[in-house]
Amino acid sequence: MSTSNQVFVHNSHPPKPLGAYLVEAKLLTPAHIEVALYDQRERGHRLGDILALRGWVKEEIIEWIMKNKLLPERQIHEEDFDTVLLNLKEVLEQQELEKTPPVSDDRLEMEPVERETLILDL
Repeated sequence: MSTSNQVFVHNSHPPKPLGAYLVEAKLLTPAHIEVALYDQRERGHRLGDILALRGWVKEEIIEWIMKNKLLPERQIHEEDFDTVLLNLKEVLEQQELEKTPPVSDDRLEMEPVERETLILDL
């Protein structure tokens, strides 16, 4: 397969969730995240709000992670996804063009067709 028909993904991994950042920073344990995710499913609140309400993490820390880590990472992921879609569209269009048979010379050298003129009395 030629490289013109391939779609490349620059950054295919999904953005890291909030809980992963908090565990990575050793601010919470995976058990804390499990409890908060359970609360989230039961009550429908945002994870950061649940963690702050339980007093496990200050709101300011969650806001900082959201602003400086999660939102920029998610925006990059969305831009990468848009790029992949555009590349895929170009590949599909190119493949469609390659499938279209060329116009044969027979069709180009057809005899002219006589046309009748229709006159209407109005």
